[in-house]
Amino acid sequence: MKVNPWIYIIVGVFGVAIFTILAGYGWLKLKQESEPLRGKISGKILDETKPYILNFGNNFREFNGNILKQGINLAKLSVVYIEGVNIPIKLYSENNRLLIDATIYDKNNTIIGQIIRNEWEIIRGNIRDRNYSINAFEIIDNENKPVLQIYLGEGNNIFFGGYFYNANEKKYYYSTEGITYIESPMKTIFKYPSSKYLGKLNDPDNLPKFPKN
Repeated sequence: MKVNPWIYIIVGVFGVAIFTILAGYGWLKLKQESEPLRGKISGKILDETKPYILNFGNNFREFNGNILKQGINLAKLSVVYIEGVNIPIKLYSENNRLLIDATIYDKNNTIIGQIIRNEWEIIRGNIRDRNYSINAFEIIDNENKPVLQIYLGEGNNIFFGGYFYNANEKKYYYSTEGITYIESPMKTIFKYPSSKYLGKLNDPDNLPKFPKN
């Protein structure tokens, strides 16, 4: 029986299309799996003879090395304390290095990552992107808003930002501009996408500010 040659052409075209789709999906999957979901904020040697400056949502707190050695829970700092807001971040030092423990939540109050002794791990499927360097770390959600920001500036300067919830699921934004419950644009520390700008900090105007020594 003679087969119409158009059948071969149609089958061939269909086969190429399926192969292209599967190949593209495989490449995307491989790319996602190759992107680090774990890393470390190595920080730098701190000078315990000088005071530390903490910038948390553009609110400042100065403290000495002895307090940092004992450990600081950000939620309990009086200068930034808001009743009922869950800020699961702890700072402490060891061998003159700043260490950070944190649990990271997205806008749905779902855990998307964790930081233990500066080593971070995230769940790729629940975020849009992340970017990092040895002295900074940031996660952004699908609306390009920073979920968590960590920036170790010059000297003993430390910045934290992001958004956090109270018991009634009301969201508070801690940005480089201040603290507010009104949804507003938030500046990112890094440039995005990270696949193009890995480790590249944003414009200086977007970075956290600290009092001059």
